[in-house]
Amino acid sequence: MNHHLRSLFRLARTFKGIVALSMTSFLVIVGISMAKATAQSTSTQPIPQTAAKQIQALVQEKLSRTQGQRKISSSLLYALKAKRGDALIRSIPSLSTAVRFRADNKVRVDIKTISPVTPDLVQQIKATGSEVLFSSPSYNRIQAFVPVTQVENIASLPAVRTIRQHLPPRLLRDTAPQSKELLKVNNPFPGRQHELPAAVSGSADARSRSVPKG
Repeated sequence: MNHHLRSLFRLARTFKGIVALSMTSFLVIVGISMAKATAQSTSTQPIPQTAAKQIQALVQEKLSRTQGQRKISSSLLYALKAKRGDALIRSIPSLSTAVRFRADNKVRVDIKTISPVTPDLVQQIKATGSEVLFSSPSYNRIQAFVPVTQVENIASLPAVRTIRQHLPPRLLRDTAPQSKELLKVNNPFPGRQHELPAAVSGSADARSRSVPKG
């Protein structure tokens, strides 16, 4: 009798295990099926017609850029086109940029050259009505205020690699090695040589002049 009872208990436990395993497998299969259905419905959801047209217009705009325009950063190029009243830029508000222009319609830019800056190249840029703030032959860089109508002309020069809007350097952090070349100041600690960006050194000079000499 006891032997039969033990056999029945073992059979019941085995049956429970089979049922639990079957339920788990069923739930897993259902979950996978639901996930696939959700993914398919999401992927087949059509893109709004307005967004599709905007994407197509942007692709066409990039493909139609001239060799000179390809050297200009997109944010600066969009700002130039917005200044000219370009229809594409007006139709896509998200293309508006933070590029600032002076009252005389000049924009401050950083020009990267292919080879060291030459006096001839500087004169070419000045001939466009641009104001060259400084040039760095060692770092192939020119910074200037350029008329809106002349940015693309300068970009088309063979010696120019890229043009982008000027971004002020962060104070107390030398993120641009070129800034070292702008101004060198004496180190207050003898025996060591320091170079500071102009934005920092200018305030340091002002403080040193205000301290009375003993």
